[in-house]
Amino acid sequence: MCSCPEDEIIQLSAVQHVAFCERQCYLIHVEQIWSENFFTVSGSLSHQRVDSEETTYTADGLKQVRSLLLNSAKYGLSGRADLIEFDSVGRAYPVEYKIGRPKLDDCDAVQLCAQAFCLEEMLHIPVPCGAVYYGRTRQRMEFELNSELRGKTEKWIRRAHELFHLAAAPPPPEDETKCRSCSLRDLCVPELRNLKSPETYIRNFLREDAL
Repeated sequence: MCSCPEDEIIQLSAVQHVAFCERQCYLIHVEQIWSENFFTVSGSLSHQRVDSEETTYTADGLKQVRSLLLNSAKYGLSGRADLIEFDSVGRAYPVEYKIGRPKLDDCDAVQLCAQAFCLEEMLHIPVPCGAVYYGRTRQRMEFELNSELRGKTEKWIRRAHELFHLAAAPPPPEDETKCRSCSLRDLCVPELRNLKSPETYIRNFLREDAL
């Protein structure tokens, strides 16, 4: 992927959003629409510690840096990492914090891998693995940042950049389970996926209003 000009830099979180739902990513990052629900508020509260910039050391000598600013000119990314752990020889281990449980898809792993891209570019060191800490299970899930995951991550980074050039939001996902906990459900109106045309939507709306 070629280097991106500064006006095309996207947030690291956009990579996770686009891997989860292209429509959600477009609404949040292009149209800049956001809405809080129980999950987003809980997530914000759980991030309070990792969102505060600080450096600490564990008993076994790990250096823990919270809210570290990351960027990549190559991939056009910028954002803050929840936690980066450095061992005694300087190896970096990114840890992303999530409020819920491990997901069935790989959108969290993709976000973690995007952070690794930034670290590798900034520090000129390999980052072979990292972890996602899930609040519901209170456990870390480690991910190997292998060539397959790196390829997927590059694909989603490209797609996230492409969304900024679209004239309209992508359609809602076919997988309705993704919509259940989405904070943008009322603004996204995923039910539109079942309509064949805007005219059908207006006609159905007027019919219901007349009842």
